[in-house]
Amino acid sequence: MTDQTIYDLIREECERWPENSDESVAIEVMKRIKVPVKCSMILTPVVAQAVCSERRGHVRGLERRSARRLTGPAAHDPIDRKEFLAARFVLSDGTYVLWGYATEEQHLDRVVYLQKYVTGLTVTIAQHEDAIRDIQSHGVSCLNEIEDAA
Repeated sequence: MTDQTIYDLIREECERWPENSDESVAIEVMKRIKVPVKCSMILTPVVAQAVCSERRGHVRGLERRSARRLTGPAAHDPIDRKEFLAARFVLSDGTYVLWGYATEEQHLDRVVYLQKYVTGLTVTIAQHEDAIRDIQSHGVSCLNEIEDAA
């Protein structure tokens, strides 16, 4: 018996099959752990989501290291340019593109896509700030304790 987790296998298969879809990598993972075909039909979307998360986490790490390289001392945590350019990101239509092959239009698409998240987060932050002010101004410990909610 091995001490490997399914996440270790996912990481290995992502490295082994960088160009393959999340679903095909998920199928490779399930083959390695000998999941019966009938069960793999049910599990494929779940494992594919884990593959997607693993890939996004990897790219997020590369992006962070790249940002530090650009804004801090050049010697701090250098990034492998080839690895960065081979990393992929998702466009607003759900398709993936590699950093090295992304066009100006595709980068703009990603910026607009991410700005929607920023806008949504800004609204959510404002709602929580309003809740804090309401709690403080009413001298209560939570919103449910405010009598006159209307």
